[in-house]
Amino acid sequence: MLVNQITPITAGDIRRQGYKTSFDRHLGIATESIMADKEKAVVKATPQETALNPHGCVHGGWTATLLDTVAGGVAYSHQTGGLEDSEYGLTRTLNIKFNAPVFAGQSYTCEGRIDRREGNNIHTTATITDDNGTQVATAVALIKARRPDYGAVEVLKP
Repeated sequence: MLVNQITPITAGDIRRQGYKTSFDRHLGIATESIMADKEKAVVKATPQETALNPHGCVHGGWTATLLDTVAGGVAYSHQTGGLEDSEYGLTRTLNIKFNAPVFAGQSYTCEGRIDRREGNNIHTTATITDDNGTQVATAVALIKARRPDYGAVEVLKP
């Protein structure tokens, strides 16, 4: 196995330049659907048929990924209680409760908020609701704040 080092993107980089990945398209997130204010971050997403499991509903991995994206993303978008400009965040834990099935082609709203920061630990919550207001899933996350000078991030390559 080869080990590579990556340069993390800090919260300050994202606040100044924004950040969008091709993975957002896979999740069904439109750029214009990403909203943030002082209290929360909100993302609208529509899962596609490619996210279906054999039972006909959207795979829980899609739901978990959207929750992780928003639970971590809120730490980047909010400086008060979130990441400082010189920090980046890593999801340390993500505890999910699935409440109802998610269906392809339907629109969902995922809202994240920062609960508190304790040292380098940022506690966040994310919730997904459907257009009828039904809460389909919730997650509580622990985001670990890091600085690029804490040491290089090592990525294992196959």
